[in-house]
Amino acid sequence: MSDGVTRRGKIFHMSSVEYKNLLQTIPVHKGIIGEAIILIGTLPSISDTVVIGGETWTFVASAASTYQVTRGASPATAIAALVAKINANTALNIVASALPTGVKIRFAQSAGGTARIGTPTSYALSETLTDAADVWNQSNLNATGQTNHIYETHTDVTATTENIATAFIIPMKFAVTTIRFRMVGSDGTPLPSCTAKAEIVSTGVKVTFRNGGDAATAGQIMHIDAYGSTLL
Repeated sequence: MSDGVTRRGKIFHMSSVEYKNLLQTIPVHKGIIGEAIILIGTLPSISDTVVIGGETWTFVASAASTYQVTRGASPATAIAALVAKINANTALNIVASALPTGVKIRFAQSAGGTARIGTPTSYALSETLTDAADVWNQSNLNATGQTNHIYETHTDVTATTENIATAFIIPMKFAVTTIRFRMVGSDGTPLPSCTAKAEIVSTGVKVTFRNGGDAATAGQIMHIDAYGSTLL
């Protein structure tokens, strides 16, 4: 039996047969709500389109289907109609709101629902609006093109003669989509050549201390940062 200590200060007792309660999952709201704005300063032309995440809304004289938008007689009426159509969609978890000269979209808990912190995916944005000034302010709803996760867990796991012998899985309470890890010595010195690894599996994070030509040795420590946006 040996101890592992998280960077949040909690000690976990680890055995070679059970790691079930090794990690505490800590929900964290990171960053801001992903949002983008499309400018509509002039009345769209018939057949102009707005595309969000592969879903296309088309301006028409009189809408007859879900993805048709009645443009009306002014930019304001076109904006209001587009907002209503986007919020009525069931394909994307986004919410739209009207601006004086455009539409703002944000990630939401559900289609047309409450805006959510953290971005579970990334939607490409495009348009065929006739006026060259009427464009998206960015090409992707998530401007960085990277996931802004809702949940994260951080821990340190110390290599021992027991857990070096066999790879083990650290269970998670969320689906891990991004992981970072690094090995350091007992004194905190980085070990860039160490070939021990951590990898994502369906139920959590799998740690293999005995891996490759420069495997971990007892007393060395693996720092693990795991991120995701969906609870298991």
